[in-house]
Amino acid sequence: MPPGKMPIYDIADFKYLGSESDFYANTFAEHLIQHEHMVLAPHRHGFYLSVLFTRGNGIHEVDFQTFDIQPGYIFLLSPGQVHYWKVSEDIDGYIIFHKKEFYDLNFTYERMEHFPFFGSSQNTPLIKLGKEQEVMLTLQFRSIVEEYKSKFLMHFQKIGSMLNVLYIDLARVYLPDKRINKHRELQLGSYSAVKRADRQQFQGHEITCELCEGYVYERKEPEFDL
Repeated sequence: MPPGKMPIYDIADFKYLGSESDFYANTFAEHLIQHEHMVLAPHRHGFYLSVLFTRGNGIHEVDFQTFDIQPGYIFLLSPGQVHYWKVSEDIDGYIIFHKKEFYDLNFTYERMEHFPFFGSSQNTPLIKLGKEQEVMLTLQFRSIVEEYKSKFLMHFQKIGSMLNVLYIDLARVYLPDKRINKHRELQLGSYSAVKRADRQQFQGHEITCELCEGYVYERKEPEFDL
């Protein structure tokens, strides 16, 4: 199939739960049953994808580069990348989709591209976990899927926090020690740039202390009928 003819899927094309169409999570086995006709042929996504394999094997082709699939392997893809799977019948794991907007709503100064695996499509999409890392991260993936399927109060706000912790832990596994300081410098530079942009945006719109104080002191406390 010519690259220009590949389908580009949105989260709304999958059987997501609830009204939040910017996020989706599932076990890989269930995801495959529901969407096999979509995911086993080359395609692109308009969102971020994270998948941890816990059982089975196969191959995963990403941007025309082929990777093995084994238990303890994690793949992280950015919007627009081309990929497809060839997997064994016993394949399982956990898969997470979300749009950039879902992450941005939860964090003011953080950006998806701050994470090294999402910073450039030239970075490898594969993380191979050690045994202890696999145990820890399997629990995190499973917890996100369980929270997504729950009906608990404010569960999408909790998922946003869980997702951020997951990406931080993945970044610590992904980056060799010798590259950590360089990545910190890039993060700090991006953080400072965002803060400067925020200051420029609000220049000329500051509220004076006198006006603020007037508002505070004139505001009435709520009254309750006893």
